[in-house]
Amino acid sequence: MINKFSIKYLNYRLHQLFYFQQIIKRKGFNFLIDKKIIPIYNLKGLITNFDNHELEEIYLINKYLYELNTLELGCSLGVSSLNIKKKIRDKKLISIDGNKKAIEYCLQNLKLNSKYEINFIHHIIFGENNFIINDENFLSSFSKITNSSSDEIKISCDFLNNIIINKEIKCLVIDVEGLEEILLHKLNLELIELIFVELHPAIYGKNNLKKIIQILNNHNFKIVENLNNNFFFKKFLN
Repeated sequence: MINKFSIKYLNYRLHQLFYFQQIIKRKGFNFLIDKKIIPIYNLKGLITNFDNHELEEIYLINKYLYELNTLELGCSLGVSSLNIKKKIRDKKLISIDGNKKAIEYCLQNLKLNSKYEINFIHHIIFGENNFIINDENFLSSFSKITNSSSDEIKISCDFLNNIIINKEIKCLVIDVEGLEEILLHKLNLELIELIFVELHPAIYGKNNLKKIIQILNNHNFKIVENLNNNFFFKKFLN
């Protein structure tokens, strides 16, 4: 529960009522606070509730990720992106999101964290007909799996597989709000060593959750740890 008399909450209320820019520091990273750029919902989260943002995903990243070229699918505000880049040091990080405004924010925010080099790319996985973008909340885009056409899936997966091959990607970080099963089935996983993925059984059911885990098992990935549907898989070769 948020303390409505705390400095952080009062700061948020000032931003909500008035317009001004501010740069805040959270866990060593700088974030631009500007309600003309970032939705109020996300603004509140950054100011008052940052420590809970993608808590399990970032915990697993900080615990298990090492220096590998990484592709992040679903970067949203770029908080996880900065944590990934800090862990992989000079290795490549390509971070993708379907919300164009979120990517624009990430690019502006990257200037405030200039020691980190991240390639932010706008790309809607499986096409704009298959994803709902909520501009009032950078975290709430979600998939419409049944609307995916074979052409849209092929074009999108070709784009992502080209990145995996050409950039020698070894690690995937995935939060794509329900598209995991078809995405992991189509992606080239031969080069991949580590996968951090948030699974969404509330969207597609427990049976499909088992199918996703089986897909990864078939590619020699095993669960190392999972927290509240955030999973870390590592490839183990015989």
